[in-house]
Amino acid sequence: MNPTPRPPRLATKQVHKLLRHVVGRDAVPSALDFKLGGRMLRKHPGLALVGGIGMAVATAIGAGSFAFFNTYMYPDLPLHEGERVVSIINWDSRRTITDQRVLHDFVTWRAEAKSLVDVGAFRTSRRNLIDNAGEGSPVSVAEMSAAGFRVARISPTHGRLLVDADERPGAPPVIVIGHDVWTMRFEADPGIIGRTIRLGRTTHIIVGVMPEGFAFPVNHSYWIPLRADPTAYPIGNGPRLQVFARLAPGATRERAQAELTVIGERMAAEHPKTHARLRPRVMDYAEIFADTGGTPWALVLVQTALAMLLVVVSLNVAILVYARTVTRTGEIAVRTALGATRGRIVMQLFVEASVLSLLAAFAGLGLVAVGLRYFDELVETYMGGSPFWVDPGLSLGTVLYTLGLALLGAIVVGVLPALRATRAQLRSTLSALSGGSKPQLGRTWTFLIVTQVAITVVAIPPAMLMGRHWVLQALMQPGFPSDEYLSAALLLERDGNTFSDADLATPEYRNAMRASQSALVDRLERDPMVAGVTFGAEIPGNDPYELAVFDETNAWRSTRLAPVSPNFFDVFGVRVVTGRAFTRADVASQTARPVIVNRTFVSQMPMGGNVVGRRIRFPLRRDTTKREWREIVGVVEDFPAGNLGVSDPGDTRATLYEPMALGEIQRATLFVRVRGRVEGQAPRLRALATAADPSLQLRDVQSLENAYAVQRREMRMAALALVLVIGSVLLLSAAGMYALMSFTVSQRRREIGVRAALGADARHILTGVLARAARQLGIGVVAGLALVVVVDRLLGGELMSRTGLLVVPGTAMFMAVIGMIAAVGPAKHGLRIQPTEALRSE
Repeated sequence: MNPTPRPPRLATKQVHKLLRHVVGRDAVPSALDFKLGGRMLRKHPGLALVGGIGMAVATAIGAGSFAFFNTYMYPDLPLHEGERVVSIINWDSRRTITDQRVLHDFVTWRAEAKSLVDVGAFRTSRRNLIDNAGEGSPVSVAEMSAAGFRVARISPTHGRLLVDADERPGAPPVIVIGHDVWTMRFEADPGIIGRTIRLGRTTHIIVGVMPEGFAFPVNHSYWIPLRADPTAYPIGNGPRLQVFARLAPGATRERAQAELTVIGERMAAEHPKTHARLRPRVMDYAEIFADTGGTPWALVLVQTALAMLLVVVSLNVAILVYARTVTRTGEIAVRTALGATRGRIVMQLFVEASVLSLLAAFAGLGLVAVGLRYFDELVETYMGGSPFWVDPGLSLGTVLYTLGLALLGAIVVGVLPALRATRAQLRSTLSALSGGSKPQLGRTWTFLIVTQVAITVVAIPPAMLMGRHWVLQALMQPGFPSDEYLSAALLLERDGNTFSDADLATPEYRNAMRASQSALVDRLERDPMVAGVTFGAEIPGNDPYELAVFDETNAWRSTRLAPVSPNFFDVFGVRVVTGRAFTRADVASQTARPVIVNRTFVSQMPMGGNVVGRRIRFPLRRDTTKREWREIVGVVEDFPAGNLGVSDPGDTRATLYEPMALGEIQRATLFVRVRGRVEGQAPRLRALATAADPSLQLRDVQSLENAYAVQRREMRMAALALVLVIGSVLLLSAAGMYALMSFTVSQRRREIGVRAALGADARHILTGVLARAARQLGIGVVAGLALVVVVDRLLGGELMSRTGLLVVPGTAMFMAVIGMIAAVGPAKHGLRIQPTEALRSE
């Protein structure tokens, strides 16, 4: 199901025939038309540059969205009859999300759906792959039904595939590996079958090797049997699974959907508590990762909206083109008098716009190529690689879609102004060749001026504030020796799988994590290369927000909350300003633990003065025992100094710390201060963790300096993209404003000359012209500022606070100055007209 179906192809003769029918036989473009279009761009370089930049950015956004949706979410699967491979979901109609707890449903679908064959399921788990040196590295493993290989219809290069018997309880643990694993980890050993791989505490026997490039169901290189017993879970519960199948021979998707609908209605009647809101749906295989429930209309609307951005930008460019086109009315009138049809003139103006639009499209494609390459790098970093159906780079479909956008832009930029300029009343402009009246723009252009100013005043400041914030974040440094610290996220495996989110708060998980962390800390503290070990919930500066309420004032606000080990400040060398640091005694009690705040917290909180000894609580905590009043026992310096983790202009550095014992931080992050160079210490850290507990996973092992560098790079990329958008919009707005104002004043140039010839004072003439322009600009500024007030209230007052107090008026002033500059030039030029020339023209 493709949200943007490709248009039918037309042969060249059909295209020419269509053009002749629409615009006339003599209106078909020729090579000379394109040559003239190139000359017009050279003749008006300002228009070409301003319009080209704006259209290139808008085209890149539209084409980029098309490339993303069609490459990642609606691809052609590179499998045999890939179009017949489908996903099956349970769509929760109330929460409008996919319910993946489908173990019981999966068993029912597999047994009863006759329109589907090889119904299977999988889940991705992160497992500790332990090598011969004892170093554990988390890898993505597909726990998959044997039916998955039958759906893919791919044979192994060595050994066998998984079979149904492998899924039975008590069967020997087996594994199938990918070609890349076979070549890199086992040096393409031809005797690989029968060798073993250790995943966590379990040793698996290698029974097969898949061909190069095979990565079904997503981007996997390890496959083990899915062992999920439905009898171990109540209806509506169990592991989160994703279900796939093939359409049976002769079956259609509609028939399969009808069968599942009947099954779903029966299960809803039998189990109303768990299935009343669930609706089984058949979807394109890759569409399951879009989580749209089989209804891609939301994605279609998003893509359409992004494509319409080009229309908005093109309308701005069209204003510039129209202003230029109206100045050519004399030329157009002469050509009309000499026999040129309206269609021929419109086609010439359309071709001129097409040259600009095509150049912008090629530039936009370049931006898309860069953006896709960067996105692929992010996918590689955070997902371990792109899905197997993704073909990196620009696809033919993306190129064709971009050309379609170019055609749309050319129509808006070229045809609309041309039709207005060549309307039936055009012949009346022949009198202008002998000094007659000029075209009058009237209220339409006044409306355009006001709208141009108002939209710019509203749209630019929020984007500029966001861009400024991202730029500052991209330039900030952490303010401590981050290159001396290693960080790693910690998680445990359980029963061959990692703990689920619901398990992280259970006593079982806390006890297991406490034992593993204690064993790891003991080994690290005895290592001569380690200067300190501590834990936190997040990389410093990335902690989430929590609502806090104060005792005396009952005031509340959102602040960062950082759960940390008692020795956190000691290991990072954070200075205590007032009060004391945490001690081990602070975590002995499970409730009413003290808290520590930073300097910014003190400066921004309503309590003021000395905050040590005052109380604070968190009313929105799920655990009622954690809603009790906490005493503030100390104040520390802001850490990190740059606060690199902030993500939007409303974020602050106000942070509150609470002490946590080993095992209590649900998603703990380990911090190790290393003596000497931190490079090369990651394998040693993994080996120590594996020795402490083979099921203890260390993910994203890296230096803190590298973690912050990645954040700064992401901020730079975001800032660059925003600068391109803001710059193009601001440039277009300024150019459009200039064109509108200069054109409206230039239409009065002869009037100004006549008044000057009749003895009117030049200063009064100029003042009158500029006063009219100032009224138009003033109305636009006032309308824009009124809209800013509305937007500011919706944003909670962020737009007109702090820096916004300068940016918003500054943007309004900028547009007003641009408009006045545009008005002064033509007005002063009108004063230089010779009196005899002005009187003769009248």
